[in-house]
Amino acid sequence: MKIRTFFIITHLFSVFTLHAFDIQIPVHYDTLSNGLRVIIVPDTNVAVVSCRLYYFAGSMYEGPGTSGLSHMYEHMLFKGTERMGTTSYKKEEKYMASIDSLDTLICQLRQRGVAESDSLFSEYRKQIFSLLDKQRKYIKKDEIWETYMNNGGTHLNAWTGDDMTAYIVTLPQNKLELFFWIESDRMQNPILREFYSERDVVTEERRMRYEKSSV
Repeated sequence: MKIRTFFIITHLFSVFTLHAFDIQIPVHYDTLSNGLRVIIVPDTNVAVVSCRLYYFAGSMYEGPGTSGLSHMYEHMLFKGTERMGTTSYKKEEKYMASIDSLDTLICQLRQRGVAESDSLFSEYRKQIFSLLDKQRKYIKKDEIWETYMNNGGTHLNAWTGDDMTAYIVTLPQNKLELFFWIESDRMQNPILREFYSERDVVTEERRMRYEKSSV
């Protein structure tokens, strides 16, 4: 579809004898002290701001033992921070610490070559999901997503590709600072809550994608 649109536009330009150098688009570039590159394309004909945040992290940077991490992290950044996605991060912490301890025990079983069918695996997983249920009493699910929507956000989306991960939203002009606030907070202070249940979701997505591509 994008290729088709490109050729239609090119054809219209040729009818009016326009060339690429005739199109003047004001683009402003800046790089912050932390290395973040900012590109602004102003358009005074619209009352909204189209926000696009790209991380140069994708599947091509993964290797043995790390495949799928980019997609997983895309999901996890929607889980919130110490301030968003929770009614009390302090109360969540003890549950997450216990879950991590159980996961360490699971990893140790694998390192010792214990079969996945061993009853200890199922017992540790059972305990993990029991703790997750208790932690969820303090989780405000999808708060980032809902905050954008409640402030006029549209076209919300996120995706992971071969070489980048993107977060997209269109907001009213006067809500641009909200985008900066949310994205800077989850850049600096992400809390990977519900990691174990979300891993199952991502694994299923990956399985379905490869099954469809092989048909």
